[in-house]
Amino acid sequence: MDRDELLSSIRKAIRGDDTFREQLVEWSKDETDEFFESLGELYCDVELDADHRLEVGSAIALFFNAYPEDQTVIVNWGSLDEEQRTTFKENLFMTLGDDDKDIRNMTAVLVAKIGSMELPYEKWDSLIPDIVSVLNSDYDDVYKCTALDTLGYLCKDTPLQALINFDFDIAKVLAECMGEDYDMKIRERAVKALENSVKFLAEIFGDKEKAEILVQSVMQMFQESEKSAIISIRCMNQITTHYYLEILDLIQPVVENIMEILTCEIEDIIIQCLDFFTIIAKASDIHRIDPKLSILANSVEQLTRTLCEFLTQPDHTVDIDTWNLTASSSNCLIQLSNYYSTGVSDIALQYIDAYMEEDEWEKQYATIMIFGSIIAAIDESDAQTFASQFLDHVLTFFTDIDDDVSNELVLLQGTAAWCIGRITEHIPELVRGKFLPSIVNILLKAIQMPHNIACNIGYVIYALGDSFIPFANEETNALSPYLPDLIETLMERASAEDAKNVDVRGTCFMAIENLIKASAIDRRAYLAEDVLEKIYDTLKNLMGATEQDDIDIQAHMCVLIKATVYVLSDVLELDSANAILELMLEMLNNEDTALEVTDEVVAVLGPLATALEEDFVEHLDTVKDYILSGLRMVDSYDIIDHTTDSLSDIIDAVGPNIVPYVEEILTTIVESMDSEQAGNMVKIKLMSIFGDVAVAMQEDFAEYYAPSLKEIQGVMELEIDDDDEVYELKVALLEIASSFMQALRECPEVILDELEFYMDIIFNSVPIRDYFDEDIIVPDDNYETVSNIVVNTSVNVLESAFYSLQDVIATCGTEKPEEFSENDYISPWIKNIIRFSNNDHVRTVGRNTSRMYQRLLGALNLNR
Repeated sequence: MDRDELLSSIRKAIRGDDTFREQLVEWSKDETDEFFESLGELYCDVELDADHRLEVGSAIALFFNAYPEDQTVIVNWGSLDEEQRTTFKENLFMTLGDDDKDIRNMTAVLVAKIGSMELPYEKWDSLIPDIVSVLNSDYDDVYKCTALDTLGYLCKDTPLQALINFDFDIAKVLAECMGEDYDMKIRERAVKALENSVKFLAEIFGDKEKAEILVQSVMQMFQESEKSAIISIRCMNQITTHYYLEILDLIQPVVENIMEILTCEIEDIIIQCLDFFTIIAKASDIHRIDPKLSILANSVEQLTRTLCEFLTQPDHTVDIDTWNLTASSSNCLIQLSNYYSTGVSDIALQYIDAYMEEDEWEKQYATIMIFGSIIAAIDESDAQTFASQFLDHVLTFFTDIDDDVSNELVLLQGTAAWCIGRITEHIPELVRGKFLPSIVNILLKAIQMPHNIACNIGYVIYALGDSFIPFANEETNALSPYLPDLIETLMERASAEDAKNVDVRGTCFMAIENLIKASAIDRRAYLAEDVLEKIYDTLKNLMGATEQDDIDIQAHMCVLIKATVYVLSDVLELDSANAILELMLEMLNNEDTALEVTDEVVAVLGPLATALEEDFVEHLDTVKDYILSGLRMVDSYDIIDHTTDSLSDIIDAVGPNIVPYVEEILTTIVESMDSEQAGNMVKIKLMSIFGDVAVAMQEDFAEYYAPSLKEIQGVMELEIDDDDEVYELKVALLEIASSFMQALRECPEVILDELEFYMDIIFNSVPIRDYFDEDIIVPDDNYETVSNIVVNTSVNVLESAFYSLQDVIATCGTEKPEEFSENDYISPWIKNIIRFSNNDHVRTVGRNTSRMYQRLLGALNLNR
């Protein structure tokens, strides 16, 4: 391959010339060996000008980063001769010590990129040992710094499982490099590498001695310099986020140290400190640690006062949505008040009383921020009174809605809008009452203000709509008179010039979606005739749009049409539903429709199926291909999520009519679940379709039962550490178990053959047990909400699974499998039921669970 021609093509390609980019891709496909060999030689040629080498490096990065969607580059790279790949990697690794700083930095990125592709396939397994060897050797500090950068990038980009076997070596060398014997540049890079490595070091942090070494190594960097303080506290935040319980005994000195650092005058360091305390409060709340025994118990009063004082130091020269000291202080105060409740709110209210009557705008700002932050923690009996007084106060900031106002007033207005949103969210009955007319009047005007205020106004309308959703099925509600004006004003605001590329558009559309969901029966005609027509016309006009601005609007409009069709599913006229479906299919068939729009269009198919019911059957042949295509997109959770949700609705709508398509659907799902690109959440979503198909087919599902069960058991064997994923898996398993048992109740022997499997899901894998397990985090920040999750899961999903199993066993009479053992399943539950019954928050669940439990014991002839 001609060296000069390659360099010239590279130079033009990285400057954006598509012709030469395509030429490079063609060479990579047709002349793979020679192409990559030439790239490697050029990049590592120290005689070549550094700028030219950087261009070659950019070309290499271009391939590994810009073209992975069709896996072309990975396939090409993998098709190289093993010896050639080894030579390329060895030469690249040696370039980590290059004399040119920019070359070193780029090499660190390239080595990490190739390593992240190869390590999951057990290739280049010498990479991490080689990096560790450099760090343990007598190489100069420059080489070691680049090696640490490489290790950090590698740990950040590589799947966790591919790094587990190296966790001890990495932790050990990083702890050593953070030691006082090393130059500060090396120590700082070691901390940054540790920050990227934290997620896969579970075994290290599970060992108290090893964890203590790392924690102390990071902590000793706090006081070294401004840069090292920011890096090391940020790293400690990562460690605390992932291993709070494991390091709980080690963290008290860290708390004391960071409380001292909080007195410094460097804002970036203070923000990292506040993030640390936010993480601590949140983790303590999630793990249900008694606030009186928490590690912040002795610091909470001082910390609360410090936060309230920080909130008197707003910067009116930046946008209100900028993450700065006041934003960080408010976030920390919210988490503290959620956890410590009145212990924080009582102190904060003292500041509000002191500042409320002050004329200085900074004090007014602090008053609003403090109240908005602690509102959820104020004693229930006082909350309405305080909030009512506060609404009267903050609404006065909107008497002057004009473009020509001071920066200070703009900041106050934006903050006041946020505070009104918090009140609407936490005390919705107050806003739905006497304040509603005045608030809506202000919202309609204030949404036209600059984007930094409009975003918060959109949030208020979003919260307002959310508060009315429970009353959506009533004949009318207090929102009905204002609904058209609110929706039309938001539509207009979302299309304004300054709504582009900022949060205004997204916030407006989210608010419209909630207003649609909250509409009472008397506004259904308006939704059907005006809103749907406007959305339909907009999508029709934007068909095949290629400008990103138009694509964004298309995607948002699809979300709105989905919400509207759901609300109108019982009353939507057949002609209207068919017209919308035809438009959706037209968009899917248009080759210019962007991928993110296609994803949202597929999400609309489910609600349309619900509206059309059996009339949707005639469209199955057309829709099937798009559903199957979505099921294959395993590298995108959002697409899988939307596709499976729509498919679930379609199956529910057409019932047994889905049977002709089941073979192809389940085959595609199994192929996707077996894909190496499929993540845990993708597999869980795909797996859920087995239950839907079973319910639709009933006893005819028997022929698909065994292969479906095999896939499900495969998912159960995955090593899942993420708490949200664990929770979603358990709920999905309960739903599938219930569906299988309902579908196959006419042939219960099939279920009884796998009775242990079902008993294990129902008794040992449900979220109720984990609610009392100190080692499991329930995935929510708020205790009350966590209780609601447990209530909903247990009373709805768990109850269904219990009753289904009971029916299966009762149908079989006295026949019981020998392997069933009371001690294996029943005994652990007795303790949990007692604990449920004694828990004020979930006493109802305890009673319901006990009743279900007794009925199941009766079916099993195990009553004592």
